[in-house]
Amino acid sequence: MSGDEKGNRPVVIASFLDPNEAHIFRGMLESEGIEAFVYHERSATIMPITISGVQVAVREKDLDIARSLLEEIRSG
Repeated sequence: MSGDEKGNRPVVIASFLDPNEAHIFRGMLESEGIEAFVYHERSATIMPITISGVQVAVREKDLDIARSLLEEIRSG
């Protein structure tokens, strides 16, 4: 795997029980120029209690910036 491929690999950064919260977080990431992906939304709609919840992932190269944003959001 080349360095470029490694930096582009999606990595889950957060999980939410509510799909709307996942999409809000994805929107916040994208407003900062960070490409984000939402996973397992459909399964959470069908069966609200899932093991992993609705997951938000970012490219590995954006992980540090995305974590900082998540920390900022969670701290209020």
